[in-house]
Amino acid sequence: MGLIDNKDERPVNYNFKQDKRIYKIVQAPSIKGNLRRLNKASAAKSIKSDKMTPVKSRPTLKISCILTSYNRPIKVQQAIASVQKQTYPHWELIIVDDNSNAQTQNILKEIVEKDPRIKLIQSGVAQEDRSKTTRYATCINLALPVVSGELVTYLTDDDIYYKTRFEKMAEVFHQNPHIHVVYGKQKVVVFTNNRITRAFIRPLVGVTRFPMGKVDHNSFMHRKSCLNIVKNWDDHPSLWKAGDAAFFRKLVKHWDFHPLNIVTDEHRIHDKGVQRKLQRGAKPWNSEDAE
Repeated sequence: MGLIDNKDERPVNYNFKQDKRIYKIVQAPSIKGNLRRLNKASAAKSIKSDKMTPVKSRPTLKISCILTSYNRPIKVQQAIASVQKQTYPHWELIIVDDNSNAQTQNILKEIVEKDPRIKLIQSGVAQEDRSKTTRYATCINLALPVVSGELVTYLTDDDIYYKTRFEKMAEVFHQNPHIHVVYGKQKVVVFTNNRITRAFIRPLVGVTRFPMGKVDHNSFMHRKSCLNIVKNWDDHPSLWKAGDAAFFRKLVKHWDFHPLNIVTDEHRIHDKGVQRKLQRGAKPWNSEDAE
């Protein structure tokens, strides 16, 4: 299962064990090292032959990223930029804005006009209807019918991806047709009064069918074909705290979650985020307290 390492384009392999399989990049023997075993004449022949042999195929699977947005005109720009900076070129970004304020909507329109890889969907939800569903799940469901990629992943408007996330995940899917769901490590950064008070890495849990509460939905990716079976996200209003866990329960009925041993994204816990609002009993859809 050869991959191409970015630095010197030598093949690398995914190694994993049955019970605690964690995909990590391991350098394979170099071409030069292999040639030492050959005599001078055959080595020369191999070098010439290598030049004529096409490089092993790299993944071209298209990734559809769904980003949910609501009243975060500054942070959403950082989230979008983290997608645009990906080292992997085959992607589309579908932003679903949940009827944000004018400032946020205007910023999103400007970004979309400049980048043809980005689409914008407006939910048009009325303020009185916000409490009727788990809004981020509802917004995701609005995007699912228009995804055009073979792989699907998710992002919120106050978090960011690290730049090799798409590349490394696409490599796993490309080399392993039997794998349907992949997740990576997540860096969690905790802010209090706009200052970082804690940071840690959310650990991997191996190949698992119990990702609920252990994997964040910013950290995973699945094949689009999974949607033929699981259909969509459950957006019942009781799921504000665990909308991703509800979707994971659908997925694990059919597929394992496979770990990738790199940090793929950064989750930011801050005073105006959904988690803190729920902890203090505030309404997470409060439009006056989003950023």
